[in-house]
Amino acid sequence: MINEDFLHYIWQHKLLIKDDLKTSKNEKIAILDTGRYNTNSGPDFLGAKVRIANTIWAGHIEIHIKSSDWYAHQHVILHVVWIDDVPVKNTANLPIPTLVLQPYLSQQILNNYQKLYSKKVNWIACEGLLEPLPELLLQNWYEALFIERLAQKSQQVKNLLLAKQSDFEAVFFSMIAMSFGLHLNKEAFLNLAQSLPFTVIRKLSVNKNQLEAVFFGQAGFLQEEMEEDYHRQLRKEYNYLKIKHQLTPIFHGQFKFFRLRPANFPTTRIAQLAALYRRHINLMDELMACKTLKDIEAKLDILPDEYWTRHYNFGLRSKKRKLSLTTSFKHLVIINAVLPFLWVYQEAKNKYDPEVIIKIMRSIPTEHNRIINNFKSLGFISKDALSSQALLELKKQYCDKKRCLDCRIGHYLLQRH
Repeated sequence: MINEDFLHYIWQHKLLIKDDLKTSKNEKIAILDTGRYNTNSGPDFLGAKVRIANTIWAGHIEIHIKSSDWYAHQHVILHVVWIDDVPVKNTANLPIPTLVLQPYLSQQILNNYQKLYSKKVNWIACEGLLEPLPELLLQNWYEALFIERLAQKSQQVKNLLLAKQSDFEAVFFSMIAMSFGLHLNKEAFLNLAQSLPFTVIRKLSVNKNQLEAVFFGQAGFLQEEMEEDYHRQLRKEYNYLKIKHQLTPIFHGQFKFFRLRPANFPTTRIAQLAALYRRHINLMDELMACKTLKDIEAKLDILPDEYWTRHYNFGLRSKKRKLSLTTSFKHLVIINAVLPFLWVYQEAKNKYDPEVIIKIMRSIPTEHNRIINNFKSLGFISKDALSSQALLELKKQYCDKKRCLDCRIGHYLLQRH
């Protein structure tokens, strides 16, 4: 089934067999300029130029499946259709020259399109058409997809900057906090971060007990009394700080523990977050200056309070464990918080350098999940985190939405002979 997007694609990429083009009235046509693709209302292509017979026309192009789908537009110089079922006229009631595409489209492109858009249910539309793809094609497309995904992630940074009146340090803290919450608790960690003015964090960073008290207190974990020295000490400290800095804790019930490994419990991650800012109160400046993955990983080395090496939650004792951030967790923080922020930070400081970000991403091992594994089974090799992030973007924004015509792989397969 042909759709208008395909016809737009054919026209935009000049894929017609150009020899001896003629209108439905048998007038010779030469396409001098296909025009600019219009994504807003109005004709489909603006500012085109064609020669019909011996006259050169400049104006707009309207494209439809059937000529009977015509909606009158001003300054349209050519109506491009798949099926010419009725004559059409412009707003001045004059006949519009019509080009029927069917005779001028190669059968191979049409066959490739129909295979891509068949009704067969596949995980991705092109999985039955894939063959070894050119390495340069994949490499360039992966980088473009990663940058596209990074730009989307960085949009949250920009939104937070607007809300925080361009307080970069406060926004950076919010991004780091969200990444510590992972997928399940990221909103709760964002709420925690936004409930704490960064000026308060800076003032308290020199005092371990006060910083931990304000983190756990704002998260709502110090509201109930407990017969435990560590909890009692933090609670006493927080009750004083809450009044001094006019703080209001968030609802602690929004933090989720169910089905999480103890290493990802919110209490564990809050303890680690407090330890990180106790060690690096200038964390944003330090990380923004890093040029390599190794440098960033070193900045994320932390040592939480000894209490948390034997507890997963207040009052619940466990076997002793290491509580430093694992390498894989550091990489998640880098991918989801540090690099999206760096992208916006570079832009704001007029120090745009995407090669630093790309270099760091190529140093991080590939992620492993169902989507990456499915792509691997189809021959898409993910060598690093840049590739895996690109494949996640490809699946979500292109494959799932059937945007084969916007995909460089789809473009390649459509024009393959």
